[in-house]
Amino acid sequence: MMRKDLKDKIFGSLRWDKQLGWWGTKLELPPKNKIEVYITPANDETDIEKLLETSKKAFLAIKKDEKKLREGAAAKLLKLHNETWNEGKPITKEQFMGRMRLESLGFYIGGIAEAYYNDGDLFWGHSISVSVSKAGKVTDAGIEG
Repeated sequence: MMRKDLKDKIFGSLRWDKQLGWWGTKLELPPKNKIEVYITPANDETDIEKLLETSKKAFLAIKKDEKKLREGAAAKLLKLHNETWNEGKPITKEQFMGRMRLESLGFYIGGIAEAYYNDGDLFWGHSISVSVSKAGKVTDAGIEG
């Protein structure tokens, strides 16, 4: 199926990337943080309007309370950082969250999302991924790359 670029009130211009199989754009989230956003259809039968609607709903919820994602990552990864990766004294949850910087958001069928963060050297340059359910709950967090 031939996919086309899309226009949307929330996401703006979404460009179809044939090689990666998703629509992508760049957006700004407070405070002046430019991120990449991508929306991935499951297959050729995907209802694009429904995918856009669930993606917008998830994006707006994350935009409103992105801190919740960093809190979820800290809850799952702070102990690992302090016991294995940290070369100094243990850091607090707030310090951990303060070093994370959102770089991209991916949205998928069913309203689930994946957020990728620059780790602020918490894990020696690896990315931190945070999985978010349709209900907006952090379901997992891990180290990538």
